[in-house]
Amino acid sequence: MHNPNYLSLSRHNIYYFRYPMPEYVRGKGKSSHIKLSLNTRDPKEALRYSRILAYHAYALIQLLSRYQEQYSMNYGEIQDLLKTHFSSLFDRVKEQIARDGVFDESRVEGMKLNIDMVNQSIDEGIDHLDGGLLVKDGVDDPMNIDTILETLKAKYELDLEQDSKAYELLRKEYKFAYKNFWKGVIAYNAQQRDYSLLQTSEDIKGGVSRYGKPEHRLGFLIDKYLNENKHAWGVRTSDEHKASAEFLYEVLGKDFDALKLDGNKAREVKDTLALTPARRKEIAELKSLPLNEQIKAEGFKRLAPATCNKYLSFYKGLYKWLVNNKYCNENPFEGMSFKEGKGKKKEPFTKEDIQKMTSALEATPHSASNRDMQYWGILIAIYTGARLNEIASLTPDDVKEHNGIVYFDINDEEEDKRLKTQGSKRLVPVHSALLDQGFMGYVEKSRKIGIKRSQEDTRLLYDLTFNKKTLWGRKLNRWANNTFFVKLGIKTNKKSFHSLRHSFITFMGSSGVEYETVRKIVGHSSGDVTARYTHSSVEDLPVLREAIEKLRY
Repeated sequence: MHNPNYLSLSRHNIYYFRYPMPEYVRGKGKSSHIKLSLNTRDPKEALRYSRILAYHAYALIQLLSRYQEQYSMNYGEIQDLLKTHFSSLFDRVKEQIARDGVFDESRVEGMKLNIDMVNQSIDEGIDHLDGGLLVKDGVDDPMNIDTILETLKAKYELDLEQDSKAYELLRKEYKFAYKNFWKGVIAYNAQQRDYSLLQTSEDIKGGVSRYGKPEHRLGFLIDKYLNENKHAWGVRTSDEHKASAEFLYEVLGKDFDALKLDGNKAREVKDTLALTPARRKEIAELKSLPLNEQIKAEGFKRLAPATCNKYLSFYKGLYKWLVNNKYCNENPFEGMSFKEGKGKKKEPFTKEDIQKMTSALEATPHSASNRDMQYWGILIAIYTGARLNEIASLTPDDVKEHNGIVYFDINDEEEDKRLKTQGSKRLVPVHSALLDQGFMGYVEKSRKIGIKRSQEDTRLLYDLTFNKKTLWGRKLNRWANNTFFVKLGIKTNKKSFHSLRHSFITFMGSSGVEYETVRKIVGHSSGDVTARYTHSSVEDLPVLREAIEKLRY
């Protein structure tokens, strides 16, 4: 009645179910049987339970067996794994040679000894391989192949038991892949000093030579492009373009043949942008590293999609110019961009938000520190739609009058002023709301303070200070975003000082002002080439004043 294979009896006469488990199910070092209390002393009931459990245990083990057979690595998968692994190592060897030069003879002899050792391992079944010459991943002493494969399994998250068929295949094929790797390194190393005059750059394995004719080199053509178009850009835009050019030099080199930059190279540039850490030249751990090491560093914030798109926009413009000037036929960067998250775009402040601001400014005591900078900085932004540093860079002399119309002359005529583009130069009438608040009295006060200080660089908002990176706007920007808007309860991730510009544009449009007029007031670039180089003049002031006076909050 009792089934000795399935049943056992405890000292308390309670029956237990016992079932043998294959090693591939239970794992090494685990119990050889599964044991389960049947909670009965009745032998008939225990036998009935054990038969039911035995049936299900058998079915489950068969299912696991088929699953293991189905999902264990086959020969083709093992080949793919080894090709991927050693291709990665080989790429690092090529990077090392490109950086430090070819390996010397003693190093090459060591590689040949490596090949002899692995041949012996294959022929005689020796289980040690010398990994001492592996780039960065190497070790100083010979290693047992099982130790090497444990590292490989961990790296690629392989679930292989040492007594499995797949593991034995991997163990065997690793030696052949390892030998082939060193043969490839030796051949590649020798190829680097093949300067045969009969061999063109297209014949060289790996494709295009990095070097072109002097007049086709990247550095030469970018300099030509920048010089030819600099009159169309403001200082700020020119600085951004130069930074984009420097990045391209880091990726490809100044001497790279610009006419042979194809889609593959363009994708390489885009992929590198995506991996590049933000503020990489300021962070202590990164700034001394070359770009190819910086992009491998973990734990750092990467460039924002919008920043990457600025770089790509410059490259598109560069190659559009090259195509138009008959240097090449195609623009390899055309259509390339990064998708920017909707959450990053700024929202305008509402009329209620603006009214909260003006009420709070009126309630601020005149004796408060930085009161003038805060009061007039916000009001000028509300009633002009100007950018932060356009406002912050203004001097008392930039407030002018013509035929009874007071206006701001937004320009880049001083070294410390930056405009986004040449189209940003413009004349903006001073809104009557500012004049009613005593703006001209403040301008005179600011002018006198500048004379008293004997400083040529005193701004209209005279409490501001200059910073090479953030220019004049840092103090106003920080106060507005971190204090003023927060206290009013209107600060969100999508609302900042720049949102005042969005508000101005939005409410000007809803007041019935035509887009072309709004564009002239806020300094937006136009798609029309002629309009791009045409700036507002004093003759435009009556029309512009009429438009800006339609704005009411």
